[in-house]
Amino acid sequence: MGARFQRARRALEVGRVARRSGLLRVLREIGVVGQRPATREGAREFRRALEELGTTYVKLGQLLSSRPDLLPDVYIDELGKLVDEVPPVPFAELEPVIREDLGEGVFASIDPEPLAAASIAQIHRALLTSGREVVVKVRRPGVVEQVELDLDVLRSTAALLERRFEAAQLLQIAALTDELEVHLRAELDFREEAHNAELIARLVADYEELVVAKVIRPHVTERVLVLERIHGRKVSPDHGLPQERASQLARTFFRAYVHQVTVAGVYHADPHRGNVLLTVDGQLALLDFGLLGRLDDDTRRNLSLLLLAIAQNRGDEVGDLILGLSLTTIGSDEPGFRHELRR
Repeated sequence: MGARFQRARRALEVGRVARRSGLLRVLREIGVVGQRPATREGAREFRRALEELGTTYVKLGQLLSSRPDLLPDVYIDELGKLVDEVPPVPFAELEPVIREDLGEGVFASIDPEPLAAASIAQIHRALLTSGREVVVKVRRPGVVEQVELDLDVLRSTAALLERRFEAAQLLQIAALTDELEVHLRAELDFREEAHNAELIARLVADYEELVVAKVIRPHVTERVLVLERIHGRKVSPDHGLPQERASQLARTFFRAYVHQVTVAGVYHADPHRGNVLLTVDGQLALLDFGLLGRLDDDTRRNLSLLLLAIAQNRGDEVGDLILGLSLTTIGSDEPGFRHELRR
């Protein structure tokens, strides 16, 4: 009874936010219910609603922002601005979690003021008893229960939409919810993030301009992760680097991603500006490995062939490869698509 009541209460809360943000208009603009031109206003209200609803919905928006096959460009652009920032949890609520998971005598000091506070975790500066500077990432109390509740509501909503609207089936709303669940469960377990960080560190080890914070083992649990502290600042247009150095860093960053996707088939799947730091010595530090993308051999091979075909300006081959990688329907204008590519 308690779980049903909580689910119903959360569904009502989501419904209120959806009505206030004009969800029906949004569903029409993205093609789930009827059809109308996408607008900047509709996209902005959708983003704000996701931010208001918290962790699960912010992650849903971030997932959707990488799906131009599902959403109009104006929505993709707006969802790229999603902010995952929340008021910090008092350190007194996190300290017992750190003590329970890591024990006593690990830290000489921990700064109670957070370095960053997001919907899943909070990060604090700390000093190990060895004198090493680190950061401590701690999962927010109650976030697992909240995510479970939200996923339950989303699954019910997805099933309802797919029963009532053919467009929702074509957009694979239920499959998108399943994908969101996989991503969230991975991000909630810091043991997986630690493994991912070490994997990406090995993949970029040959790129001198790139660095990944070292995982400080054995101080890794499902709820707590201790990492080497890297001093730097977020990458911004006023980075202050000489143009030649900035171009070199950008090329290296891109080359490393092409290598991850086409050679390794494993890549850092959340490379927004908040997850890349410009270090004090002019390197790029990659952060936050809660989410990795993985590609099967056929997809990896086809993406490699696609990049080569683009580089060599072979329009017909590009078209064939893109269509082979895409979900098409009987209404897809494949000849028109090929013609536009050649043109």
